[in-house]
Amino acid sequence: MGLLFFYRFEVAHITNNNNADIQLLSPIKDIIQMSLTKDDIQKSLRIKRTVAEYFESSNVSKIQAKELMSLFVQKEIFNSNHKDGLPIRDFLRHLYKEEQLKLIPQVHYEQKAQNINWFFIKITQE
Repeated sequence: MGLLFFYRFEVAHITNNNNADIQLLSPIKDIIQMSLTKDDIQKSLRIKRTVAEYFESSNVSKIQAKELMSLFVQKEIFNSNHKDGLPIRDFLRHLYKEEQLKLIPQVHYEQKAQNINWFFIKITQE
C-alpha cells in the first residue's frame, strides 16, 4: 500500500471594491491511502491482455469471469482456482472499490441484491 502526499492550501477571498483577491493561508498536508499497488496494475493489464486473446480465438461475446480462471492460472496471473473463481472475483471487487475497473475495459458486472456477477465482454475495434 503506497502513500501519496500532496499539499492543499486554504484560500481566503478578500473583496475590496468589487475586486476579489486570493490570499493563500497555511498549507495543509493531506495523506491519501492508495490501496492499488503497482502489482495490481500489472495484474490488471495481464488480465486485459489475456481476455483480449481469449476473445480473438473464440466465437463467444460474453463469458462469466470465473469461467476464465483456468486460463488465468495457466498464464500464472493467479496461483490457483478455488471456490469457483474466487480469486478473479475478489480482484475485480478490489478494482471496483478503488474505482479502477477501467483498467480492464472488457469487464462488465451485474449488481444483484446480495452480490455482483462478473463478466467479460468482447470489445470490438471500430
